[in-house]
Amino acid sequence: CTTRQRHFSGYWTQPSCVRETTNINPAEETVSLHFRGCCEALQARPYSAVRPSLALGCRCHRRTPSQRHTRQHFATLTARRHRREAMQLTLLVLAASAATSNGLAAPVANPGATTSQGGLFAAVAAKNAEMLAVKEGKKLIKDVKKLPAAPFSMMTEKGPTLAKLLEREGCVGVPEALTPETAATLRAFVEDRRDVAMAEVEEGGAPFESRFGGVNCRGKGVFGTRQDLYQPVDAPEVRAALSEFFERLRPLLEPLVGLDATLHEISSLVADPGAPRQCIHADTIVLPCPQYPSASMEPLYTCFIALQDVDDDMGHTLFLPQTHTDHTLWNVRRQDQETYISSRKAVQSNLQTGDVAIFDSRVLHCGLGNTSNKRRILFYCTVSAQHAWPLPDGLHGLNSVLP
Repeated sequence: CTTRQRHFSGYWTQPSCVRETTNINPAEETVSLHFRGCCEALQARPYSAVRPSLALGCRCHRRTPSQRHTRQHFATLTARRHRREAMQLTLLVLAASAATSNGLAAPVANPGATTSQGGLFAAVAAKNAEMLAVKEGKKLIKDVKKLPAAPFSMMTEKGPTLAKLLEREGCVGVPEALTPETAATLRAFVEDRRDVAMAEVEEGGAPFESRFGGVNCRGKGVFGTRQDLYQPVDAPEVRAALSEFFERLRPLLEPLVGLDATLHEISSLVADPGAPRQCIHADTIVLPCPQYPSASMEPLYTCFIALQDVDDDMGHTLFLPQTHTDHTLWNVRRQDQETYISSRKAVQSNLQTGDVAIFDSRVLHCGLGNTSNKRRILFYCTVSAQHAWPLPDGLHGLNSVLP
């Protein structure tokens, strides 16, 4: 699988390594990928397990010319199938080798997250992640409830109480984080910026990674059906939305991150019709951990703000509450991960225009598939009391290991 490792600095995202967030200088963003073996590899099956039985010519097992031709035909199909399966497994072995060549399993914050430039290994990993996501949705996640959402009046009157709920559960919803007018204005801006960014990438005017981030289960094509589209912080529409959002949610955010918090991300998630379901993942890891025993990080809180009503078939965000404080049971073989997933309660966001789902970036979650004919856009930002991410080069770290 793959993960985006981002050093947040520049025009399209807020920096994670500066204390002042109002004076941002354009800089180039770097994206790197790691690969590891995928547990749900395309399994080789002997051809004998699926071949049709061949009729015999007579009791003495004599074969007619047509039957000999039929046997030769199936023998050819067998050889082709074996070659194809060998190639598929070779690709997966190479991906696993690349991940483990340095000893410890390659740090993976978000299995299946890719950009358009990941190459063949990334394509294999991304396809495998989509297969995992389908399995999780059908077999592991059963009773899904609505994300707990506090009335806006409660947030303004009892912000510290709601902050404690978020700290405990790892996710909470708040309605009316943006007014409908602000949400509509921002949505129109994001739509326009998406068209401009795509044109810049297609015409060679900008690298893909300077406009779009890696995203879990992005779909096929250069841009896929799910994009993480960076937003320019100096755009009036973005600044107006951020100002309104932080003013309205100050009673909740101030107890969590204080007044000197840093914005680590400003971006948007766009899911077009046909965007696949994501596999369950965490955006960042719990620190310290065995790989980084001396590292520590204050919680990063990511805020998903709906810029339109999100119908059920447009794909809500699904969360596994209380999975953000310890990843010990997550850092295991895939089989044990599935047992862990199926044992957890699940909630989904059910956002309307201007509503927000706020979650600890370490909580396990995923975006559901968009089976509608409408585009879903979430504007998002990430804030923390800690100004700098402690791991080198923006490395998010490990939330899963080799199966």
